[in-house]
Amino acid sequence: MLTVQDLSIRTAGKALVTGLNLTIEAGQSWFIYGANGVGKSTLMRALAGLDSQQAAGIAVQGTITLNGIPLHDMPPVELAQKRAWLPQTQTDAFGWTVFETVLAARFPHHGGLWENREDMAIAEGALKQMDLEAFSDRDIRTLSGGERQRVAIASLIAQQTQLILMDEPATSLDLPHQHALMQFINQQAAQQRALVTIVHDLNLARLAATHVLLLNGDGRWQAGERTAMMTEENLSLCLHCPVRQVPYGNETVFVAV
Repeated sequence: MLTVQDLSIRTAGKALVTGLNLTIEAGQSWFIYGANGVGKSTLMRALAGLDSQQAAGIAVQGTITLNGIPLHDMPPVELAQKRAWLPQTQTDAFGWTVFETVLAARFPHHGGLWENREDMAIAEGALKQMDLEAFSDRDIRTLSGGERQRVAIASLIAQQTQLILMDEPATSLDLPHQHALMQFINQQAAQQRALVTIVHDLNLARLAATHVLLLNGDGRWQAGERTAMMTEENLSLCLHCPVRQVPYGNETVFVAV
């Protein structure tokens, strides 16, 4: 699916990530952890094929392919058919309704023609999955932060891509909708889609992650299956603060101490 070869990220003369090699397969759900400023969002933009739009002073080098094709060789419409991208923040310049906003995610699939009944049904299903049916006719600009984030996730659902990339999708979500987001991630992985998600809550990983990438911010990184990566030693090194595992029933939760 998505292959990263010898990828490096530098900013202001500092190496954030050095020589990252990663293969993300269908059915896998990768979570990315790291302290602020270690290059998580920069990496995600590169994985989305947007490294040419990085901020000034950020250098990204390496090769990223999707199903064997370099991202830079894929036309934008084709890329949008195969990967969905959720940035940290949403900007709404126009007063579209919630339904229109989600329906717009179907654009890559109908060749620029007007959307059809199937597109509308897919958009309606996405709204239902994110508990947004009652918001369908609302102006997108009138929503709270959490409501707007759920609309963004509904758009990902409607886009129906092989690869889903999300930068802090749990931001502004209340606890029930964080849980719904993890259910969505599990469902998508079960349908043999590949997902990469940046989160800050360590305990969300036990609900949805199959694999974890840890960025230390000094060029070093670790990647592998969730249980192997999420140890006290690895997380403490990655987050630059002591992290401890606490038994919770038959599971383990993580706390900073």
